[in-house]
Amino acid sequence: MSELVVGTILVLLIGALFLALAWNYWHGRWLRSIAGNTVATDEELASPEQKRLGKRMSAVMLVCTAALLLLLGSTYVRELGGFDFVGIAIFAAIGGIVGSCAWACLATWRDNRAIRKRSQQDSEPLSEDAKLDRRAGIVLAIILGIYLVVSFVVAPLAKG
Repeated sequence: MSELVVGTILVLLIGALFLALAWNYWHGRWLRSIAGNTVATDEELASPEQKRLGKRMSAVMLVCTAALLLLLGSTYVRELGGFDFVGIAIFAAIGGIVGSCAWACLATWRDNRAIRKRSQQDSEPLSEDAKLDRRAGIVLAIILGIYLVVSFVVAPLAKG
């Protein structure tokens, strides 16, 4: 039971961090913490594309928070002798996280295509925002890939 208390404290701390990130991303702050934005200037971070990226990443952080709470709740239900739906909760959490990340990447990709088309019509060089958003999508995909490998390959092997 002490492991459950420690786990609960960790989940609540991580959930609070995710909620703080979601709140600040939604309001256009802390955008440098998004992959690919660490070297962006203040002018680039104030662009509409970056504001949309912040709102998308805010939604992803909310889904991650919900996934954590779902996993915590399913663990408590199992420990209290209720229906064991931890496996279903894990798949739902992973599905929600992967789905929201895919949505964020696809929406950003769509925006980048529109920016490229606009810049070609106006004979302007490609916006730095489009380059940053593409990098963020690539880094996010790599992180998701590592997470899935750990979840589905390393964890089952560790259990023996």
